[in-house]
Amino acid sequence: MRDEWLGKVDPSSVGTDCNCHGLSLAGGNIIIEDISENADAITAILNDDGYIVSDYSNASLIVVIDDDNRPVHSVLKYSVSNFSADHGEGLPTLNVNYETAMAGSIIMNNLYFRRKSKDKKINTKSGQTSKGVRTMNNKKLKKIMEDTGLE
Repeated sequence: MRDEWLGKVDPSSVGTDCNCHGLSLAGGNIIIEDISENADAITAILNDDGYIVSDYSNASLIVVIDDDNRPVHSVLKYSVSNFSADHGEGLPTLNVNYETAMAGSIIMNNLYFRRKSKDKKINTKSGQTSKGVRTMNNKKLKKIMEDTGLE
């Protein structure tokens, strides 16, 4: 099994319409495939987005994991009876019950998270934008991160 993988992905084989883990970014131009042990990539994204570990009653996000502790599905929880998920058929399933949102993952193990902070957003026109991705040099990026507390 490979520890890291980075390269060009053929979107026709991935299902870039599916974004249940928040890993298909920039309109499907960037896809993060988490093959790490204990879902390190997904955990890092959740931490960056302000999610912390929770219990079911306080959770706003449920991540379904397989027997190898790898995420296979995620569901947003709005209330005890209102959930949403994206099953990869093009449109998310919004405002549905728990069973519908979980689909075939209902008997698997779950991790629960709640949102502790707001999105970290940066307003900048630095660098260049291509296919929804802004690139800039390391010096400018470091300055922005320092100024916004994202270090």
